[in-house]
Amino acid sequence: MQWFYGFERLMKIKKLSFTADGLSTTTYGLYHERWAPISERLFRKEDQSVATLALLPDAEGEIRIQSDWETFKKVSALRVWGQLVVISLILLLMVSSILFALIWGFRKLFGKLHDAGIGIQSWSR
Repeated sequence: MQWFYGFERLMKIKKLSFTADGLSTTTYGLYHERWAPISERLFRKEDQSVATLALLPDAEGEIRIQSDWETFKKVSALRVWGQLVVISLILLLMVSSILFALIWGFRKLFGKLHDAGIGIQSWSR
């Protein structure tokens, strides 16, 4: 279940952009939402009449975003993209291991895998 939690956490990352007429959120440049201001710290979606996003200060003075029963905090883009790159590399390594196992299995089955990894030759004068 922890794998799904990490994946879900990465899928909920949003980029906030404040403009003169409100706020817009983007999820990886694919899903855009526009928010209209109700007050300095409260926003509503353009098609809703009640505030569903709030900018709230925490105990350290940082601003947290409360929306849809979830609380978000600001993180660096390097951290987000770094996690995505590392996950992609790990998945690539896992898939390549399976691919090479299939290739070695077929080569062994058809007799094309001669002396693969058997012993180290010693050299002497």
